[in-house]
Amino acid sequence: MFIRLIKSLPAPLMDGFDLRRFHVDGVYEVDEILGRYLSTTGYATVEEKPDDNAAPPGSTTRNRV
Repeated sequence: MFIRLIKSLPAPLMDGFDLRRFHVDGVYEVDEILGRYLSTTGYATVEEKPDDNAAPPGSTTRNRV
C-alpha cells in the first residue's frame, strides 16, 4: 500500500509505530496496517502505486517502510 503523508506527525513514536522516517508530502510504500492507521488518523492519504516516469527525479520520496 502506498501513502502520502499530508501533515506533520506529533511524535516520532505513535501507538507502537516508529514514524521517524516519514516526512510531509513524502510517498511511502508501507504495510496495510500502518497505512490504514495513518490514513484513518488523518496524517496520510492512500495513493496509487507511483509511476516512476511521472515525476522528475527527486520530486517525490518513495521509500519502502
